[in-house]
Amino acid sequence: MIYPDNRWKHAWDGFILFAVTFAAIEVPLRLVFGYTAKGWIFVADSLLAAIFLVDVVLQFYTVQSEQGRLIVDRSEVRRRYMKSWFVPDFLAALPFDLIFLLAGPLGLPALLAQRISRLVRMVRVLRLFHLAGILRTIQRQSTLHPGLLRMSILAYWILMAAHWVSCGWLAIVGSTGDPLLDYLNALYWCLTTIATVGYGDITPDRTNAVQLIYTMAVMVLGVGVYGYLIGNIATMIANLDVARAHHQEKMEQVTAFMRYRNIPPRLQSRIRNYYNYLWESRRGYDELSVITDLPDSLKADVVIHLNMEILEKVPIFRGSSNEFIRELVVELRPVVYTPGDYVFRRGELGERMYFVSKGRVEILTVDDIEIKATLGEGDFFGEMALLFHQPRTASARAAEYCDLYYLDRSTFDRVLRRYPEFKKKVVAFAEERSSRPHDAVAEGHASDV
Repeated sequence: MIYPDNRWKHAWDGFILFAVTFAAIEVPLRLVFGYTAKGWIFVADSLLAAIFLVDVVLQFYTVQSEQGRLIVDRSEVRRRYMKSWFVPDFLAALPFDLIFLLAGPLGLPALLAQRISRLVRMVRVLRLFHLAGILRTIQRQSTLHPGLLRMSILAYWILMAAHWVSCGWLAIVGSTGDPLLDYLNALYWCLTTIATVGYGDITPDRTNAVQLIYTMAVMVLGVGVYGYLIGNIATMIANLDVARAHHQEKMEQVTAFMRYRNIPPRLQSRIRNYYNYLWESRRGYDELSVITDLPDSLKADVVIHLNMEILEKVPIFRGSSNEFIRELVVELRPVVYTPGDYVFRRGELGERMYFVSKGRVEILTVDDIEIKATLGEGDFFGEMALLFHQPRTASARAAEYCDLYYLDRSTFDRVLRRYPEFKKKVVAFAEERSSRPHDAVAEGHASDV
């Protein structure tokens, strides 16, 4: 069975999209101008029939999805396909031009065979509506910007509808003998009518009821399409960069609050710098709020991906079991400190252990003037206060913008109880740290000290 997420299935769907689009363009043109398939058109038509036939076979082996449930039973897949799109897909796979060539030897009148062939060939256009499911799948699974993708799909359908309307107009008014010029004039009339421009240089015959009715129907269609198109374009443009719009809205709220509460200018500058750093480093998103609705297993996979860099940097995580990593990584909480911010001060009760993902943290002396050690990416600190249940013995200050992760006391204690090997690593680091000279490192681990 072929699963929907198979990369070859995605490539085949893209190929079918191209083939069906070609059929949806070429079939109406042949019906309008009445030309016979010769040369490359005959080859292309025969190739399309072969492609559609292969696709019919593949549909019997393609896993279907219903409300998130995968239908993998082959008999059930076949039954569902036979009841839905099998008949139009099979008719679309018939080699109409070969049938037309065999009409003579079979005794079927050529004119009748040609008319039947043209009529049945329209079934291939129905595959375009079957293609709507593929476009929805592409829209759900694509990594492109959702707004741009929606705009592209909308443009695709509008251009296709304009082509059909133009061919319909040609079928009504007839041809002058120049197919290219006739089609361009029909397309020009279609676009001016749908766009509600209506220059009036190409108009229906006032004595021809069919042309009048068709024109009025296209006008009504054009009003709806034009309004729908303008509304969607406006919405898409507004949502092209949702993150930036959200950031700007947040900054307006923060600015209004600081003015209302008379926050000192220096503190206002630090607050703005903090939000600007969040925008530059993570596009203003709060990672936890984005994934909070995910189930625990999926959330763990996402968090592991997001925190893989810090897991690889911290020495005490190396060689740990997958179970330990999955449980611990979900409990890590990100926090950002701006230059000069104190992560904690000497004498405070220790409630968190910190891991440095980006930036530098300074461990200060007792008087908070001199720097005892500088911690960088992959270093951790603050565990001794949690391990020995004692106040902080030194202050930690951000030397620059710092992305840190922390474990709170309850999580730290629970992890130590459940994973003795992790406790041994932490205790070993703590004993090594406590055995160093007092001016080497205070509550921190730095490989360069």
